[in-house]
Amino acid sequence: FSVFLGESPLGLIMATAASLAAKQLRWQLLELFPQTPMKLLMEAAKSGDFDTAMDIIRASAPSESLPPCLLTQPKESASDESLLAVGSTASDLQELSVCEPASSQFQTVLPEETSTSAQAVVEAGCPLDSSEPIGDAEKHTYADEELNDLRGTAAQAHVPSKVRRTADGWEIKFEVDLERPCQSLRTKRLPSKGVVETVLNCCGSDNTAAYASVCFEQMMRQEQELNGEFCVFYHSYNSAALIYEVQAEIARSAFGLDDKFSPLPRIMQRHFTGVSIQDLQNSEGAKHADSLPSFRKLAICASPTIFAFGSEAPPLHCFRHGYGIPAPLHQLTRDLLCEVTGVSKHKGRAGDVDKCMEQLSHLAKQFGLVAYDGLGEAANAPNRLGGQMLQIFIHRTEVDHMVYNSLPYGVPIPTDSVRKWLAGKDPGHDVDGQVRILMRPEVFMDRARGRIFHYAGDWEFHGGSPDMEGSRAAFVQELRRILRPLLQKVNLADLRLCLTGETDSQRKKRCEIEAADMQHELRSASHRGSAGSAKTSTGGGYIASACPKKGAKHSEKGTTH
Repeated sequence: FSVFLGESPLGLIMATAASLAAKQLRWQLLELFPQTPMKLLMEAAKSGDFDTAMDIIRASAPSESLPPCLLTQPKESASDESLLAVGSTASDLQELSVCEPASSQFQTVLPEETSTSAQAVVEAGCPLDSSEPIGDAEKHTYADEELNDLRGTAAQAHVPSKVRRTADGWEIKFEVDLERPCQSLRTKRLPSKGVVETVLNCCGSDNTAAYASVCFEQMMRQEQELNGEFCVFYHSYNSAALIYEVQAEIARSAFGLDDKFSPLPRIMQRHFTGVSIQDLQNSEGAKHADSLPSFRKLAICASPTIFAFGSEAPPLHCFRHGYGIPAPLHQLTRDLLCEVTGVSKHKGRAGDVDKCMEQLSHLAKQFGLVAYDGLGEAANAPNRLGGQMLQIFIHRTEVDHMVYNSLPYGVPIPTDSVRKWLAGKDPGHDVDGQVRILMRPEVFMDRARGRIFHYAGDWEFHGGSPDMEGSRAAFVQELRRILRPLLQKVNLADLRLCLTGETDSQRKKRCEIEAADMQHELRSASHRGSAGSAKTSTGGGYIASACPKKGAKHSEKGTTH
C-alpha cells in the first residue's frame, strides 16, 4: 500500500498536508532565526518536527545568527508559550504562501535604512528577464543571502510617514523618485490622493501587501531606467500560466536561452509571417471579438501603465489573482506539443503527448498554478495566489509595428502613433486604458528589441533557485524533466524550422536586414529628437496639481469583459 500511496488521491492529500505543515514550520523557524540562511531553514523544516529542526539549526548555523538565549538552551526549553507566539503568525503567512517582479536579472538600489523583509524577499528571487542583467551582474538567491528581520525593529525610532505596517510588522511601502519620468507617471487620471497612496491602498494591508508593494516599486524603477528607449505594458494572467511556461521551455530548448527566461505568451513565430499591426486592427477579432482563436493566436491584451484603471485588467487590481477569460487551454497545449514534435493530434496516436499532459497537470497543481485536465481547467492548489504579471518592454522603434490602442474586446482606437501617445505627446488620448500587442516571440529573444520581466502574486513562485521548494526556478527544472523525452526526439534545427518557418540561414539573413533597418530608424529618431529638443518639456514625472480628481465617470473598477 505504501508503494502506491504517493500516486493515489489519499497520497496527494497527505502530501499536500505535509507540504503545508513544512511551510508553517519554516515560518516558525524564520521568526526565531531571522538571520539564518533561508536554505538551512528550509532543510530543517523538511524534518517536520520543531525540536528536530531546532537541533539541525543549532548544529549548522553560525553562532552569530542565533539569538543568545538559544545558543546553549536544550531543545526541551522551548516553551509552549513561545511556540504559540510564533505559530500565531503562520496562518497569516499562508495566504502570502509568502517571501517576479523579482529575479536576479536586475538589482534595485534602495536606501539602506529601508531594507525590509519584503524587499529582501523580492530581491532574493529579483524579475525573471529574457535578457542579460541590468546594472550589477551579481546574482542573489535565497540559498546564499540572509533575510532581514521580518518584523522590523521594535526600537526603530522613526518610520517614514508613507510606510505602513501589517499586523505582523511587515513594512508596506512604495518609495520611488516621482521626479524621474516614466510611462506610468504620465497617467493623467490618477486619483487625487496621489501615486504613493494609490499604490498602498490597492496593495492592501496584509502580509501579501508588503511583498506586492515592493514589486510595484521595482516595476516603476525599471520603467524609469528604460524610459526613452522602451515603451512598457502590463499583462495580467492566471490560467494561462502553464502554457506560457511550456512555450518558454520550448524556446529555451530551441534557441539555447537561459533558465531565467521569462514566461512566453506566444511561441510560433511563423504565425506572424506577413502579418502587420494593420492586419490585426482590420481583422474580425478587432470587431468586438478578440476571443476568436485567429486573433488570440497572434495578440494579447495589456495595460500601458500601472495606474490604468480604465483598463479591463488594472495591474494594481490584478496582482494577486491575475486576469483571464475561458479558453480551451488543455487542447491548445496538447496541440502545441503535437505540432512541435511532429506527432499526430488524433486520439490514440499521441500517447506520449497525452502522458506528458497528465504530468504537466500534476506539476501545475504541485506549484500552485492552474492545472489543465481533459475538459479544461482545474482548481488552484490550496493556499496559493494564482496571479501572474508580465512587465513587457518594446523598443520605441518597434512599438508602432506591434501595438495598437484599443477599447474592450480589441476594438481599435484611432491613434496616429502609439509611441507618441505613450510619450504623452498625443493630447487627444490619455495614457490609460488598454492595448493589443502583436506578440512576435522573436522580438523578446533579442534584448535590444524587447524584454519581459515576470512577477507572481505568490511569492514562493517568484524567482528563486532550483533548490528552493515551490520556486519558479525549481518549477523550470521539473518542467524540463517532463518535456525532455518529447523534445529530444526532435532535431533542434527542425524544431527551429517548425517554430519560425525559416531555416537558420534564412532567419539570420532576415534578422540582419531588420537590424540594419532598426539602426536607420534609431538614427532618424535621434535627429528628429535633437531638432525638437528645444521645444520639448523635461516633464514626465508626477505633479499632483496637474492631475484632476477622478470623477464618477472614471471608476477604478474599469470595464468588465
